[in-house]
Amino acid sequence: MQYEGALYHVINRGNYRLPVFGSPGAARAFAATLAAASAMHRWRIHAYAVMRNHLHLAPQTPQPNLAARMHWLESTFATRFNRFRSENGHVFQGRYVSLLVEDTAALFQVINYIHLNPVAAGLVEPRAAADFRWSSPRRLARGPRLTWRAAEVPLQQLGLRDAPTDWETYRRYLETLAGDPEEQERQEFDQLSSGWAAFVAEPASI
Repeated sequence: MQYEGALYHVINRGNYRLPVFGSPGAARAFAATLAAASAMHRWRIHAYAVMRNHLHLAPQTPQPNLAARMHWLESTFATRFNRFRSENGHVFQGRYVSLLVEDTAALFQVINYIHLNPVAAGLVEPRAAADFRWSSPRRLARGPRLTWRAAEVPLQQLGLRDAPTDWETYRRYLETLAGDPEEQERQEFDQLSSGWAAFVAEPASI
């Protein structure tokens, strides 16, 4: 479903589950391509995490253009990825998965799930959930803040402001949430990961 202002949880992974984003250069290249796509197509990205072999995005589309713009994002990155390595072939396993997010409360849960993905994958400790190099909390808290990065939802849901001290509060919230399976169940983390492959626990260079 595509319509103006739609919210999504988008997931895709490397072909044959290979670590497409296993090097800092590849992760950096995808982040740059995501920035270009978002600026070009007026997306607002509420959260993202670029893992070793898969990615999570929470985009909002002011125009009903998710399918066309995801095609641009993935094909542009794949072209750059293959050109750099002098290779050919599919970089992603196939068409991305897009789950429609109904409202702001549900989006808050998706954002938290994405922000804790590096912890679930064993790439960082819970206390460092907001410091993972290739996810959104690090950039939202420290800057530079670009227009396509949306920061307001997790702060507003917790009654916080867009200020350094309140970002530190959100960091502590993520650390607590990482160790609270009951709250994760209440936020339906199991449904957000349902049907998706197990995380790759081998750490990347970050």
